[in-house]
Amino acid sequence: MNPVAFTVANRGKIAVGSGVLEITLKDPEGGVIASRGQPFSLAVGESKSFEVPLSVPPLKFGAYTLGYTQSDETQAGKPTTVSFQNTGTLALSFDRASYKIRELANLSVEVKNTGKYRWDSVPLTISFADASYTSTKPISLDPGQSGIFSYDIPIPEATAAGQHGVNAFLGMAGSSLEKTAGFSVPESSLVLSYSGPSALAVGDTIILAAGNQGGVDTQVEFKVSLGGNKATVYQNTVLETIAAGSTRTYSFQIPSQAQGGRTYCNPRY
Repeated sequence: MNPVAFTVANRGKIAVGSGVLEITLKDPEGGVIASRGQPFSLAVGESKSFEVPLSVPPLKFGAYTLGYTQSDETQAGKPTTVSFQNTGTLALSFDRASYKIRELANLSVEVKNTGKYRWDSVPLTISFADASYTSTKPISLDPGQSGIFSYDIPIPEATAAGQHGVNAFLGMAGSSLEKTAGFSVPESSLVLSYSGPSALAVGDTIILAAGNQGGVDTQVEFKVSLGGNKATVYQNTVLETIAAGSTRTYSFQIPSQAQGGRTYCNPRY
């Protein structure tokens, strides 16, 4: 039961013996969800304050309309309406714009009660459909109050490169507030590097590093050849899977067939 406070006053010259305050409450769709007649009597110059209990079903988001009419044995009053908002806002933000697979995306959800009603255990659901991730927690906020809620959302290994959306739903009696925020998983980005000396001799080891700076794993065919003076003295092909954010190394020794002078190492994917 939700009490509604009223004050009535008799400013006329005749006492009121059978006054009635007719009250109705409509939901955001315009349906009457509560009504009550409150009898009263007033002497000349008297005023009374009282609370009228109304049984209100679970709240929906939107504007509720309270209507009331004050009548007595001398006249029928004019209907009066007052609107009460049950509203809120959702704001979503990630700590980064992009993530790699197997990382955790940190999502912050700010929920604010901008209406006139208290929220008790309203379910807030976070959904990341691309990863079959769902989390629901109850939210309780007074009018004008806000809260920030954090989520660590795992990005599965099978997540594809591209844009991905996470949805937030604040549900209330068949109605909801909804908000979507997005992040990206970059394509694989391969970088090949050699950091050894520029002058090498037969028997020295060449070490090459292949790094994946992108957001998803990738399988590559790594080909390397060593040659000079119009002759190739070493070549090999390796199939590698390079995980997102990782580096693989490939090494080989300069064979005895290498001759003095300029020798070229040609690594490629």
